[in-house]
Formats: sequence, structure tokens, C-alpha cells
Amino acid sequence: MINLFGRRIISFDVRNNGLFYSIGNYMFNKVKIKEMGEFNSNIKFQDDDLIVVNLPWDLILHLSIEVPGIKKEKELKEFLQIEVSQNLGMEPDELYFDYIKPFTDKINVFVVKKYELNQYLENISSVGIPEPDILFPDIIKEMLMIKRYVGLNMYFVITSDYSGTLILMDNDLKFLRFSYLTLEYLNRVVYDEFGEGIYNIEKFGDMELKNRVKQFLKPLIVDFISEIEREILISVNSTEGEISTDILNGIIIVTDSKLVNNAIEENYSLGDILSKKFVSPHLIFTVEEYSYLGCLGLMVRGGNEIGKVKFIH
Repeated sequence: MINLFGRRIISFDVRNNGLFYSIGNYMFNKVKIKEMGEFNSNIKFQDDDLIVVNLPWDLILHLSIEVPGIKKEKELKEFLQIEVSQNLGMEPDELYFDYIKPFTDKINVFVVKKYELNQYLENISSVGIPEPDILFPDIIKEMLMIKRYVGLNMYFVITSDYSGTLILMDNDLKFLRFSYLTLEYLNRVVYDEFGEGIYNIEKFGDMELKNRVKQFLKPLIVDFISEIEREILISVNSTEGEISTDILNGIIIVTDSKLVNNAIEENYSLGDILSKKFVSPHLIFTVEEYSYLGCLGLMVRGGNEIGKVKFIH
């Protein structure tokens, strides 16, 4: 049956520094955002709402498993279940897993322990979030908002809570690595200087204050770029020689702060690697507040469950 008024999607991004949500209406491959902000439990949920919630990366175990030419989906799942169980030394009924199909004979598998997932679901339920229809991993959710470039590229996502690198050949994931570099230090230093953190300042309409913060960040960004490059090298080295920075077409860096993104774009030439490989990030949809990047990525994931998302406004 066709729903003439579309379907409502509600996404929740559970973060260390808050709980963000967005409400959108999906119809004819478009999502119109109705609300977006910090969750206050006043939402009146409907039976047919599509609920999409992030899955924190610290709950996820990531495995790269070689698959010996298995083509059938049923056989592949049975094979992966055995491999995952043996790799982790746990019984199959103690785990949930899912995977991303690659273009090589290796599959990226994401595993969650059942008892940890059940605890997470209890925690989000206790603050008023309904049982999710879709759970989607951190880092990958932000990638749904980033334009993919042709060829072999590295994407580095950095937020206030976590960071991670993804190496893609066109749209196919080759390697993924989670890391602990965050924007928390920059946020705290800005707060000490201006009495407000980066994310709050970005919400203000005070352009003079934003320009002062921008100038304040300039010397700090030089050190931050060095930290980014260190993580890039660790990620490249973790591919065991399959990837080097020389063969990457580009390195795309996206953070959940527009101020930090701009500062990186203006100073990337000071880095040894980024001066040669940096490519400006482009989002597939316009975002005013980058702190909601994850929320909107989850909204795209929800829309893709129904059909395709060609536009968000």
C-alpha cells in the first residue's frame, strides 16, 4: 500500500556529549527535515516511524575475513558465522554480525556481543528511545554524507568522540580502522579561552566571535595536522603493505566542526603528507551545523531502507 503522505524517519545519534535527533519525512526519494536538535523526550512516536540509531564503535569488533570464492548468500553467512566464532572464541549464539561486500576476496565483518548490545538497547530505552528498526555504526554513518571520489582514496572522519580512517576504491571499502584522535582537546582549549566550546560557538550568529576563534585555532591546527598525519601512517601501515600514501589519489578529512574543517583546509599545506594528497571534502547534502552530520547520515540510512535518498532539505 502506498503511503500518500510519506513515512516519518527519526534518527538518534548517541554521543558522549549529548543525544542528538532528527525527524524527517521521506517521500518520492526526498527527505524533508522537520526537526533537529538535542533530544528532550517530548517526541510523540507513531507506530510506523522508522527508528534509526547509531551503534557506538566501542561496541563493535571489526574483522577482515578471507572468503574462498563463495558466491551464495546463505553459504557465505554460514561460513562467516563459523569464522567469526572461531576468531573470537565465542559461541555463535553469543554474537550478532553483519558485513559489507567488497570488490576483493576479503569481507569486512562487524560483530557485536549480544549481552553488550542488549545493555545498549536498555540504556537508550531508559531515556525514551523506542526499539530501533536499524542500528548503524559510527564513522560509517558520517560517510553516508560524504561524496565518494573516483579511485583509491582515504577518508578520515574525526568527531568529538572518535575518529576513523576508511580506504575505498571508488565506493568499495578496502580497509577500515578506528582511532582515538578526537576534537575534544581543541574544544576544551577554545572553551577555556572563550567560555564556550567550538560546537556552541558554531550555533551562535556572532561572526566576530567565530573569526576570533578561527584566528585562535590557527597555531593549534598545525599540531593537530601532525596528529592526523600520524594516524594516516598508522592506518596505511595496518594494511600490511597493500596500500601506501604514494598510490592514494587523495586524502579527504571531515570533522563534525565547520570551524575545524575550515582551519584544516586553510593549513593542510603545512603537513608533509597532506600537502601532496589533501582533497577538499564535499558533502552530498547541505549541512549548516556539522555536529548533526551523524544524525543526517542516519537519516540517509533510514531513507535507503525505504527507497533511495536523492535529496535532503
